Amino acid sequence: MKRIIALFLCAILALSLFACKNEEEGEIIGGEKSPYTAEDIALKSENFSFSRGEVSYVFYQNYNDFKFTDQESIDMYNIDTQSSLKDQVYYDDVTWFSHLMDQTVDYMNNLLVLLEAAKAEGMELSEEELETVAENVKAYKDYAKNYDYTEAEFFLYLFNYDVNAEVISSFMEKETLAFKYYNSVVDSYEFSDDEIASHVEENREIFYYVDYIAYTFDEGQDSDALAAADEAAKITDADSFDDYILSHMAKVKNVSEDEVDTEKCYYTHRIYDEYSEFSKWAYSDEAKDGMTFKDYDEVDGEYKVYFLKKAPYKEDYVTKTIRYIVTKVETHLTADKARAHAEDLLSQWKAGEATEHSFGELAYNESEDTNTNLEGGLVKGVSKYQNGIPSDMVRWLFEEERSTGDTEIFKETGYFYTVYYVGDGDLKWKEDAILSLKTEKYNAHQEELYEKYSIEEVKEVINSVDA
Repeated sequence: MKRIIALFLCAILALSLFACKNEEEGEIIGGEKSPYTAEDIALKSENFSFSRGEVSYVFYQNYNDFKFTDQESIDMYNIDTQSSLKDQVYYDDVTWFSHLMDQTVDYMNNLLVLLEAAKAEGMELSEEELETVAENVKAYKDYAKNYDYTEAEFFLYLFNYDVNAEVISSFMEKETLAFKYYNSVVDSYEFSDDEIASHVEENREIFYYVDYIAYTFDEGQDSDALAAADEAAKITDADSFDDYILSHMAKVKNVSEDEVDTEKCYYTHRIYDEYSEFSKWAYSDEAKDGMTFKDYDEVDGEYKVYFLKKAPYKEDYVTKTIRYIVTKVETHLTADKARAHAEDLLSQWKAGEATEHSFGELAYNESEDTNTNLEGGLVKGVSKYQNGIPSDMVRWLFEEERSTGDTEIFKETGYFYTVYYVGDGDLKWKEDAILSLKTEKYNAHQEELYEKYSIEEVKEVINSVDA
């Protein structure tokens, strides 16, 4: 599978971070000599294996992704990206190296069982798939050349001494075959309408939502908190409830109503919460639209009144199907260059056949999103509350005038999305149910694969990876 070249560290890892370069294998960051080399086997199954170099490649992909997408955690945990992860504590006696390496090894274990299953099915990569891998590896070399780095310098900045073009090619071929098998399995799952409907009703806490307004009357701030809460609990329409809490907030804060905002009191699209008494009530047969529920917290001296705007419901609007190409800012060093690249790709497409098929081919070859590029950037079931994509893209998708074939470029922090609108999908609740059923069925299949195929982890080699 195509990996995100992305996180070009743009001198993020200055050469001073590393030991003086030594071409001898076994040389690691800090200048210490390791008894292991990039070719040593770190994980293996009966017919496949991953080298220390391949583990290094995946580890640094995970680490780089983490650094550039979770700055909040970097700051919160005070991670020093200029120092070894083996010396920085994640929690208790677990280092950041161990934490990220555990994720890396889990992923590679999963690939190994998929590879064994693919071999058992007689599955191999096609010439086109092998060519795509070669193109992806070449992209690394092209980036190095474009930014005036030698290949060795570029791979060192992105990864470590273990990783080169041959290592990446070896890993990508295996990853592509593993996901080829995975996709063939998941795509084979089919469910009847009755199965889908039954799954939804059996899991109402997952597929049903409630909308409500909630306000807390605090005895510590208001001596009339109980009386005010009782009065709020008598209200039977949303506008009146909003007006009441607006007036009460202004009174408690001793400000005018113009200075008060009740927007934070509104909660929409909330799923069942087993720890909430309100949630238990809201999902019961007793609850109806327009009813209220009052709860009291003796410890904090707070009365909370909930106004149920919409009793448990399924999302019955039609989702959207799209194809998209992801362009990462880090890959192109600046937002302007990334946008220019996205615009160039769209221009290429428009100058050609300009069909959904040709857009899918472009996404397959150019998208920097490893989750969707093998499917030609295809994403089904996009919802009105879709996470992970720009909010203005969601609004654009759900505009009434949207029609098949429309394209647009959207910016999100660190990314540009070039989007092709395919059309309507299934109802939202049905899309969610199908995904849930597929996940449930695949998880059972995955357990069988782990029971069938054994994996050996060479801990000494894994732990010798430079970080």
